[in-house]
Amino acid sequence: MKCYSEKASILSILFMGLGQLYNRQFGKGILFAAVEILFIVYMLPFVSRGLWGLVTLGEIPQRMEAGKILPGDHSIFLMIYGIMSVLLLLVFAAIYVMNYFDARRVGEQRDKGKPVKNIINSIATLYEKGFPYLVLTPAGIFLLFLTVLPLIFGMLIAFTNYSGPHNVPPRALVDWVGFKIFMELFRLPLLRETFFGVAAWTITWA
Repeated sequence: MKCYSEKASILSILFMGLGQLYNRQFGKGILFAAVEILFIVYMLPFVSRGLWGLVTLGEIPQRMEAGKILPGDHSIFLMIYGIMSVLLLLVFAAIYVMNYFDARRVGEQRDKGKPVKNIINSIATLYEKGFPYLVLTPAGIFLLFLTVLPLIFGMLIAFTNYSGPHNVPPRALVDWVGFKIFMELFRLPLLRETFFGVAAWTITWA
């Protein structure tokens, strides 16, 4: 019994495009492999730095030495780069999963003795059956980075000690404080009254 699907699945997990090359879809395999190579060469350093910045929010603040201002880590920029890195990883993971299922699907076709489509036929099928997804993909990516990213940033900043005038980058670093700010919001009378007043006004006029 032939097991093209299993071998193609394993190869596609090891490296993007290997499963397609094994299935003799050379054009598609080269495209998938190029995506992973470009990610490793160009995006991986940015993603690694971004994840480090998202976790630490920086380690060296701006400082003055010998009358000169030396730049340090900017916590807000590091948080934004970190969120971008997570989103890029999600996009790359989605392509990786698509690569796996594509290799497995074509392998199953080979197991059944069906002919394998070349790159021209694959593009024609994609255009015919997946045209709506093809058109919406760029818009979805823009939506991810122009709408979702600011929303995530707005939520995450609430879990830091970002506040003026002391904890404002680049002069000072920002730290993660978890739910400490929310606890103080309900513990301190002045903050509690202000919060509920604004919340009531917002709900009333929403």
